[in-house]
Amino acid sequence: MVRRILKSKRFLIGGAALLFVVLLYTIQGLRFDFYYDYNDDLLIHDILSGRYSGTPDGHSIQLLYPLGWVLSLFYRAIPGVPWFGLFMCFCFGVSLFAIAARSLSICDGRVKKVILLAGEGILVLLLMGYELVFMQYTVVCGVLATAAGFLLYTTPGGLTAKEFLKRNVGTVLLALLAFFVRSEMFLLLSPFLAALGIFHWSREKQMWRKQVLLRYVGVLAAVALGMAGGMLGEKLAYRSEPWKDFIYLYNAGTQLYDYKGYPTYEEAEGYYSQIGVSQMQYQLIDNYNYSLDESIDGELLWDVARYNQEKEGILPSTWDVFRTVKNILYRLVRDVDAPHNYFVLAAYGLLIAVAIVTKDRSYLWKLPLFWLFRMIPWFYVVLADRVPKRISHPLYYMELVVLLALTAKQLGDCKELSKKVRKGFAVGAVLVFGVLSLGSWKTSYETVKYEALGREYNNVSWNALKEYAGENPENYYCLDVYSTVNFKDKVFGQKEPAQKNYDILGGWMAKSPLHREGLDQYTDWAGQPLAEALLTENFYYVTDVGRDITFLQEFYELQGKEIGLLEVARFGKDSPVLVVFKVSEQY
Repeated sequence: MVRRILKSKRFLIGGAALLFVVLLYTIQGLRFDFYYDYNDDLLIHDILSGRYSGTPDGHSIQLLYPLGWVLSLFYRAIPGVPWFGLFMCFCFGVSLFAIAARSLSICDGRVKKVILLAGEGILVLLLMGYELVFMQYTVVCGVLATAAGFLLYTTPGGLTAKEFLKRNVGTVLLALLAFFVRSEMFLLLSPFLAALGIFHWSREKQMWRKQVLLRYVGVLAAVALGMAGGMLGEKLAYRSEPWKDFIYLYNAGTQLYDYKGYPTYEEAEGYYSQIGVSQMQYQLIDNYNYSLDESIDGELLWDVARYNQEKEGILPSTWDVFRTVKNILYRLVRDVDAPHNYFVLAAYGLLIAVAIVTKDRSYLWKLPLFWLFRMIPWFYVVLADRVPKRISHPLYYMELVVLLALTAKQLGDCKELSKKVRKGFAVGAVLVFGVLSLGSWKTSYETVKYEALGREYNNVSWNALKEYAGENPENYYCLDVYSTVNFKDKVFGQKEPAQKNYDILGGWMAKSPLHREGLDQYTDWAGQPLAEALLTENFYYVTDVGRDITFLQEFYELQGKEIGLLEVARFGKDSPVLVVFKVSEQY
């Protein structure tokens, strides 16, 4: 029995796919340390692990609460293990495993399978090698959604509704996991999933038969029910008044900082004066240190966000639409997104060539429809002028996988093509992608290499500060937000206290119930405004040596208090220098 299982095709394919994933992580792990890419990822880890508030908690805001709650249980059961980092590795690995295993199952011949895995590995290291090392939950959502779409499209045809649903259990689970990790990114990628579903459905001989429709409706309903369950859990988790107030503030901050923007004080001094925002309050909003001022709440931030929206118009103008489309096309053909965009362009060329040779006229509507669906997420992010790599890379990665899946399926379905023609396409694809890979390999590797070196360099003073804070657990250190943006924590091998005694003076968890719960551990806090606590014995202010701190003195002056800043510690010499100040009221 055991021997039969070990020799089974499914076991061998699964073993090869697992080895493929392990090898990719080994290649990156031997060369680089793994990092949380942004402070957002680290903060999720801190909340789930209990470092933020003192107790592991699922209220991470970013992950849907049911997922956050489950991960927090792992931290409760076995503290000290970086479960969130392991979870992101697992998700990334599962998505790669799913694509590798499915592609191996539909590829004939051992040599072809080896070439296929080698090609997939090169593409992953080239296009997503950075994200394997510098972990980002938005990217994790993207690769999970990509794997879900690939599994859906490569599901064999001619199945009953029950068999189709059974074959797509993995599809549903991957899609739901992606949604629970980052719902906004999943919705951004949903047009690609919709296109894949339509294309798979269009291959059915009797598209409108009840049995056929039940297949796709069943998968869609399973995903929709899971999403509804996650949103219900989210709503119940944040139903208390303190959390409702904070979510209102959080949503306002998201709109203000990420999408709507805000005018400078000089540009709209009359407006700011009208709603009671002083120049100092504007400065606190602008430098993110707004947790110092209790009067900066959700209502105020929403007011500013709405003002800027009304000034610029709710709907984009004709010029905005033209400019956005122009920028999307520019990104596709220029170096701004290289090498990802060039691989996508090559995949389009390959698909079009296959469609022409196979004389498949369906691509006369499939490609325009796919392009329309592809434009939806790109239009949204480019119009908002918000296209960081953690968004653009998953968008290109999913587009590339979709195009390659369409091409492979088209070649496989066209039985009239001779072996010579098929071999020609295979050789052509290897040559095209091989040239692109050789041309971009050095750049891709050096991007990861220099980013890793830069983080080691920048983290010298940061690690020294954390060690200093750990040696003074009775104190609490308030960090200037912009002084911390270049510091990144490693995922593995870090010595972490049960609760950290430092935090930035802004960010998306500032003024949350968990933020206040963490501060409650310090007797000098006693529920008073943070600006008052900063003047007490055990609270300190931390900034980098080049940062202007006159705003802090001006802030207290407006409250009728004169303060003094006494430097008590300094960390770093050649790397960014952090300075710890004791803020005291002068009498």
